[in-house]
Order: sequence, then structure tokens, then C-alpha cells
Amino acid sequence: MMKSRGFTLVEILVAMGIGVIMLGAIYLAINSAQRSASGIERKVIAQQDARAALELMAMEVRMASYNMNMTTGNWLLWSDCATVSGFQNYRGIQNATPTALTVEMDINDNCTVSNDPICMRHYAGNPNPNEVITYNYDMANMRITREVS
Repeated sequence: MMKSRGFTLVEILVAMGIGVIMLGAIYLAINSAQRSASGIERKVIAQQDARAALELMAMEVRMASYNMNMTTGNWLLWSDCATVSGFQNYRGIQNATPTALTVEMDINDNCTVSNDPICMRHYAGNPNPNEVITYNYDMANMRITREVS
């Protein structure tokens, strides 16, 4: 009697079935990890965008009433700026509510005083008004909008 060497058809089919199950499990694990990684990446991008927007908002709030023509080391209140020669009339924070914030400042670095000789020379006799920046929070959509006028 001769001993046969090799595998029977049943053994090959069982091995192939086990291999297909293992490959399917590996595919599902990789697919799940890839979806999780892309979800984390989207969250990181959203957080970076939110951080940049909040940094811009914080900078604009800090710069409310900024006076580029200030020549002394003394800080003036925005209400006093109009009474001092050569100073711009900045209004600072105009409105602050739980859902809205309005600030006025010169974000374009262009002056508003038409009788200021430095301002008139620098901007060729055409002073520009301050910009009013309004932030509104939409509670229903959880979004902050920014309007400049």
C-alpha cells in the first residue's frame, strides 16, 4: 500500500474558508481604524479652525479703541480721544450681550481725523472711518458670525 502525500479536497476547502474569514476580519479592522483616524483628523482641523477664529476675535477685542496716533505714554479712554488734538475718535466696545459683541477700531490702520496733519499726509487727505466689527452667536446652529462695517 502506498501512502498518499498531500491534502484532500475537504482540507483545502476548510483552510480556504479559515483564510477568507481571517482576511475579512483584517479588512474590517483596517477599515474601522481608517474611519476612526479620519474622524480624529476632522476634529483636529475643526479645533484648529476654531482656535484661529477665536484668536482673531480675541485680538480684535484687545485692540478695541487702539489709537495708532498716540504719542504719549498715557492711555486714554476712548471717550477722551476726540478731545485731544491728533487723536482718533475710537469707541471701543460698543455693545456686549450674551449673544453679541460689537467693537469699533481701526483694523485697516487708517485714521479718522481730517484735521490731523500726520493723518492727512499719510492718507493723502482722505481719512477713512473706523471699522465696526460685530460678532453674533447663533445658539440654534452653534455658530459665531463676524460682520465688518
